[in-house]
Amino acid sequence: MNQARFTSLAFLATTAIFLLLAGKPVQADLCSKTTFVKLCRPLLKGIRSPAYATEVATKSLINEIGRARNVLGRSLTPKTADMCRENYDNAIDSLKKALKSLKVRDLYIVSINLSATLTNIVTCDDAIKAASNPVKRINLRLRGLASNCLALAEMTPSH
Repeated sequence: MNQARFTSLAFLATTAIFLLLAGKPVQADLCSKTTFVKLCRPLLKGIRSPAYATEVATKSLINEIGRARNVLGRSLTPKTADMCRENYDNAIDSLKKALKSLKVRDLYIVSINLSATLTNIVTCDDAIKAASNPVKRINLRLRGLASNCLALAEMTPSH
């Protein structure tokens, strides 16, 4: 009888723990759920919170876009450089809005702004004619980082 009672209690305890954790999965490796894992892992090493990971990745993307802005004048025609600079500035503004929305867990607005960032990067990339232009390679990295930000935001709980 004691064996049956112990087995029943063990089963109930295991079920209760499973149900408690089912709503809040432990994120052992957030980066494994992103498209560009190799860009994600060095940046988010040890971070387990999707919200914090989204914040870190977004801030990193702001910095990367700022650095990319400095290359534009050396690699593009003045007209294309101006257009890309404007798109990069718009992307940074969108990322800052995403960070503000993330703080209040307005994930819909976070996603809109991260998507806008991706669109701005792609718009710059589309304006560059030469496939061998170094800004194309930079934009590829920026697109990967922006895509990862979107994936991380989707993992973030709304509460």
